[in-house]
Amino acid sequence: MIGCNGARSSARTNGLATRFRIASSTGTSLHPGAAYDAGTREKSAPMAERQRFRATVERVGMNYCVLTTPAVSRALGPGAALQVRGRAGGAPLRTRAMPTRDGRHRIFLDGPLRAAAGVGAGDRVALELEPAGARPAPPLSADLRGALRALPGGVDAFARLTETQRRAMVEFVERARTPATRARYVERIVAEVAKRTGQPTGERR
Repeated sequence: MIGCNGARSSARTNGLATRFRIASSTGTSLHPGAAYDAGTREKSAPMAERQRFRATVERVGMNYCVLTTPAVSRALGPGAALQVRGRAGGAPLRTRAMPTRDGRHRIFLDGPLRAAAGVGAGDRVALELEPAGARPAPPLSADLRGALRALPGGVDAFARLTETQRRAMVEFVERARTPATRARYVERIVAEVAKRTGQPTGERR
């Protein structure tokens, strides 16, 4: 299936290190998810700034996304990965818009957001988008902090990452649904940080 990625996409998350390397050069993290808080309501933006359009939800592997129109992308900022906020099917949305080669952006929709909007693969959804400032990196969880402390130089190496990279790593761990998966995710983050310190790790796959 050719979809939001413009090519066949793997459902696995073993591209984590690649996404963080890209984040280093673009100033954004590339995890496929939109942050949705059911208790949060975005304030209305000036009409001229908010872009309104309809798009079809596509499933690529385990990810769901929509593509903007070229006109919307030009208004948001063509050729750039950026934070956007707004609504999808009436539900509050805050996520990252990733540029495509044809001058558009792909917008990833996570499970809670799709449920709130009442949409799935193949459905048409109304979207309202505008640029949003970057969120600060969330605090380290106890397990991730402990694992970084166990790595010589790990805490300092993590602190030297950009705010966007740190946020992507923390949010990656928080997406784990079981303790076993979370432990693997923590190991993968530590392995990524270890590459920057030259320390070996016993990362599990």
